This record gives sequence, C-alpha cells and structure tokens, in this order.
Amino acid sequence: MNGERVRLAAGIKVVHVGFKGQSEAPIEVLAGRVHYAVLALGVVQPFIKDGRLLALAVTTPQRLPLLPGVPTLAETLPDFKRPEASGGLLAPAKTPRPILDQISKAIGRIFALPDVTERFHAIGYFPAPSTPEEHDKIRRAQIETLSKLVRDAGLKAK
Repeated sequence: MNGERVRLAAGIKVVHVGFKGQSEAPIEVLAGRVHYAVLALGVVQPFIKDGRLLALAVTTPQRLPLLPGVPTLAETLPDFKRPEASGGLLAPAKTPRPILDQISKAIGRIFALPDVTERFHAIGYFPAPSTPEEHDKIRRAQIETLSKLVRDAGLKAK
C-alpha cells in the first residue's frame, strides 16, 4: 500500500509486483528484476548497512537516527500522505477483560523502558501503547483510509 502511495504522490506509472513476504523483495531489487521496493527497515537494514541497497527515503514522520542522511518521503514527495501505521496484539474475542487489562498494562510498562523505546525508534517504529478500545478505533480508521487508497489507486482483487 505504501508503494501505491508513492506512485500516486510521484505521479509515476509502475507495475506492481506482489511477493508472498517482504524478504523476497530486496533479493529481487538486488538482482535487478525489480527497480525499487517500499519495505520495513528491519528487512532491508543489513543490505543498506553493507552498501548493497541505497535507502532513498523513509516513511516515518521524521528522519531516523539510524539513517540521518536519508530524507522522509514527505520531504521528497510533498504529496505523499504518510499512513498512520499501527500494529497490535490480538486475543480471542471472549478473553476476559481483566486478562486484557493485565496484558495492556504489561505492554505499557515494557514500552516505557528507555532501552526498548530506543531500539524501536532506531528501526523506525514509534510505540504508543493504548487500550483495546483505542486500538479498535485506530484499526477502523485505517480500514477507511486503506479503502479510500484502494479506490483512488484503482486497485482490484485478483
């Protein structure tokens, strides 16, 4: 989806190449069969570090300490609309509320640890623990945003 955001913001025509997982894409870029890829930093960091891949931009709201000379996509493409990214833990629907609260509090304590936060920031992730209800609102908003992107990009399911 970030690839579609780049395509729309840059006004370029591309052929989307789908992969089963992110680990296949950098190999195809390295082999010259794919011109570029929009991937998680954790997947491509070793290739960037050893000089085999060039980081052109990051999708984070600000530059990353790990790649200080690499601009954000918003700096490079003013029309790039950065997505609100969110990850989360899922539990079975009937999980008792006290258990959910206990897990949520434990996650909050872990992400409050400076070394944990620092490690996540270094790879472009910015943890923001929330309640199950807040996370549900974020996910619903993401579905709306992604649905609009799918329509705007003219994407079709195969």
